[in-house]
Amino acid sequence: YRHVPANQRKMCQSYFKPIGTSLHLLILLLLLASFCSPAASFAARSKGGGSSNSKSRHHLRNSSPDRRLTSASITNSTILIDVENVRGKSGFELSHGQLLDRCTVWADRRGLYGRVMLFVDHGSEPSGYWLQDRGVGVVFAGPSLKADDVIARDVSYFQREFGLDCVVITADRELMRRCHRASSRSGRARLELVPPGNFLEDLERVVYDRMQDQQQSISTDASVDESEDTGNDEDDPVNELAAEIERKMEREIQLWGQVVDTEIQLKRRGGSQKKKQKLSKQLYSLKEKLAAVNDGPSTLERVTVASPASGSGSAVLPRELQNDLMSRWEGRRKNSLRAERTGDRVVLAELLRRNLDVITSFDGSDNIDGVDDALYPASAHSRYVNVLAGRLFPSSRETRS
Repeated sequence: YRHVPANQRKMCQSYFKPIGTSLHLLILLLLLASFCSPAASFAARSKGGGSSNSKSRHHLRNSSPDRRLTSASITNSTILIDVENVRGKSGFELSHGQLLDRCTVWADRRGLYGRVMLFVDHGSEPSGYWLQDRGVGVVFAGPSLKADDVIARDVSYFQREFGLDCVVITADRELMRRCHRASSRSGRARLELVPPGNFLEDLERVVYDRMQDQQQSISTDASVDESEDTGNDEDDPVNELAAEIERKMEREIQLWGQVVDTEIQLKRRGGSQKKKQKLSKQLYSLKEKLAAVNDGPSTLERVTVASPASGSGSAVLPRELQNDLMSRWEGRRKNSLRAERTGDRVVLAELLRRNLDVITSFDGSDNIDGVDDALYPASAHSRYVNVLAGRLFPSSRETRS
């Protein structure tokens, strides 16, 4: 470089200096974006230790909450939460029960008792639960619908029946469009759409200190204690059967996840014809492997379907064994390094649904207080969902709807 003439050296410096400055700015912007992301900061707080917890509290104190959430009680709004979308934005660090616990505290602190609904994908049947002691409702979409379908369908229910504004918490663009269409047909009530990252930050802002002292989730009520792991009695036929079913479930969930990923790649625009042919062959191979794993009815269906009448016949396992397997699976997921898949969510959602069956003492009869039904939209909506699913006989209100 010393042998290069001075005028050429100056030319090189003037040429490369702007490029270096631009690269430094780009790296700085990327670092700022990663630190400021609500979902990333939530995941870091969930995994971090004491020092990161103090930093997160400082961050929350100095960040301004989303006005659409803080003013919901003043504007008389109902909150509709796309549970799996919110959990996904947290990196699935929150279990269903933990999110329910936090939403309970959040609804109480924000003055939203009776106006918060959580919509969960899956469940062996469509069902709604009004949790009177918590002041929130939980709806399971069932095997035929997605939570998105139920939210898009029922936005107009709250606006039409109660004249309430709706705040939908989701990042799903298609669901946003469907909610806008449904809201525009319902009339005067407004619709607000809040990103899950904003909601997670407000959730942490409201409940963080309290949850530090109360690390208990509803899902732990029915879970098997790790100290009672059935692995101590290897010769027990029941334990051998459970272990075999768990191995099949793990294999089925992994293959199902690969099938879903491959189908998503096939649906993407662009790509050569040769690549699409390769993906099609790969998809066919994966489906063959998935069928070979079960050699009959799906293992997931055998574990989660509520009754033989739901379609799997005598292959459905006894309910006690199903509950034990789902509880064991929840315990395994807590210690698993594998990313959560759709099959895992099928099991965990059904376990939560059955826990709520027990907590609310649901026996097929209408156990929702008529006063709650009139006062609280979440109570009325839970009954409405059960009527549509054929779990309750309709009252005059649901018949008119």
